[in-house]
Amino acid sequence: MGDSTAPNPLSAPFPAPPSFYHNFTPEKLSQLEEIEKQAISEKKQVDSDIPPELQCLRPPTPPANGTYRSFGEERSLDASLSVLPLETRALPPPPVGQHDKGMPLAASPSALLTITRSLLLSYLELLHILSANPDAAVYGPKWEDLRDLFQNAHAMINAYRGWQGREALIALLEGEVQRGRESVMEWEIMEKRVNEVLKQVEGGEQKVASDSEWLSKTTNGTKRKRGEEKRLWEIMGAHS
Repeated sequence: MGDSTAPNPLSAPFPAPPSFYHNFTPEKLSQLEEIEKQAISEKKQVDSDIPPELQCLRPPTPPANGTYRSFGEERSLDASLSVLPLETRALPPPPVGQHDKGMPLAASPSALLTITRSLLLSYLELLHILSANPDAAVYGPKWEDLRDLFQNAHAMINAYRGWQGREALIALLEGEVQRGRESVMEWEIMEKRVNEVLKQVEGGEQKVASDSEWLSKTTNGTKRKRGEEKRLWEIMGAHS
């Protein structure tokens, strides 16, 4: 008689992806966004209008009991990810490098680089031990060393998250400032071009005005000369 209780796939050390992963498509994400916008505009509950196939697209709620499973182990939401388990041996901090200034010591690049090299070396040593004698009593201590190294590396990476988030925010703000400066420079270049065009137009108007004045003077001079010639002919006709 077989076992009637089926194993929980989420409790496996390396669980398979959930069956609803194929629902994460651009079309369904757009559909979910439209439903949420409509529910907010109508002041309705969003959950009541979302179809079952779109429920998986929303972030899950925190566990009610405050615990969750990760790689086959039960963890608490209140536990700090940067704290090592009690059974794990903490490694001594490496010396601070010149490029580590301003960073937490536990998350410095020197510490991550050192532990990565230790992982590679310990893995090669484990392979050498297994090739010579694959007995658990022989390779057990080296296996424990590898476990401690991996958990220390995991704790280092989690300790780096806060610094990484601050640096990402700084980079984002610096990018916004740089884009603002570029926009100001573009406006200044455009202002110079507009001023040059206005100067050219103003210079053209002055030239037209001077030409009109010269033409007016020339026309008046021609009319005056013709008037004098006409009076001269009239005097000559009167004396003939």
